[in-house]
Amino acid sequence: MSSKRIELGLFDLLKDIGMLMEKAISQNKDDKSSLPILEIRDKLTVFCKNFLIQFFYVGYGYLIDGINATTMNKLEGFFAFNPDRPTKMIDIMSEYVGIHMDVMGDPYTREIRMSKKLYCSFLSKLFGVFEKEGEGIIDNFEEITEKIKRTMKIIEETCKRI
Repeated sequence: MSSKRIELGLFDLLKDIGMLMEKAISQNKDDKSSLPILEIRDKLTVFCKNFLIQFFYVGYGYLIDGINATTMNKLEGFFAFNPDRPTKMIDIMSEYVGIHMDVMGDPYTREIRMSKKLYCSFLSKLFGVFEKEGEGIIDNFEEITEKIKRTMKIIEETCKRI
């Protein structure tokens, strides 16, 4: 029997995001380099994409092959007649597709607004939905929810300051 586990190491991508955001936001607008902002964006998008990919693949055997409208149509089709449909997770995936398009829209931006939205509001939604729909689907659900709790404490503290 294969293990249905989400990789715990994925959370390492989020470890220094708060510090990087605080640093990027505190810089003078004219002095802002796009490199820290790109690092923030890249780590956040890699985390979100991989978390969603792993959830649907290890939980349901569905491989997400891109972050776009076509993927959403395929995902909806895959679960169309499945009584165990993870409706809220499909909805959060749809929301992420829209955010992803906005975040990736300008690859050299010096604007942190969309990454802040991803970090300060989207991740809490994603984690909340996972806690509702991941139990019984993902074998290391308890370990993931523990990581989520620790990560959310950091996110909440950081988002109050920025």
